[in-house]
Amino acid sequence: MARTSAVKATDRYERKREAILDAATPILNRLGVKGLTLGVAAAAVDLSTTSVTYYFRRKDDLAAACMLRGVEAMQAMAEAALQAPTPEERLHRLLGLYLERMRQAAVREAPPLPLLSEIRALNQPQRSEVGDAFGRMFRKVRAVFDDPALGFLTRGRKTARTHMVLEQLF
Repeated sequence: MARTSAVKATDRYERKREAILDAATPILNRLGVKGLTLGVAAAAVDLSTTSVTYYFRRKDDLAAACMLRGVEAMQAMAEAALQAPTPEERLHRLLGLYLERMRQAAVREAPPLPLLSEIRALNQPQRSEVGDAFGRMFRKVRAVFDDPALGFLTRGRKTARTHMVLEQLF
């Protein structure tokens, strides 16, 4: 019986944490890291600020969690896109997956993706944590252009193309 109640408590914890992130992400997108407060996020899910601090001790922890969730979603899209055999098909799949995710967010089938332009507004150590995750995701997206047919592209040119793709998506 104790195991069942522990699983229920963990499930309840995760559902509440996800609900807080779902509510905080649009606030972060609209007001930025400076405008996102634990109180505003708490009000959005009908909790007290103290209740939110059980899940996220500080504002930067909450903002970083929103951003990390978005980076992880982008990483998953990139990994799925890399299953395609050619760079053209990989890019097409990445764009399709991203647009589908945006559609799902618009009709509230999925949480919105955070704007990642606010990473630099985070304090340490959250800035490094999110920045490192973003770097891993960026390298995964850059792999879309890894193909012998694109051998003429230097690493720098692949990086530039990746920046352009991500800039257009974001």
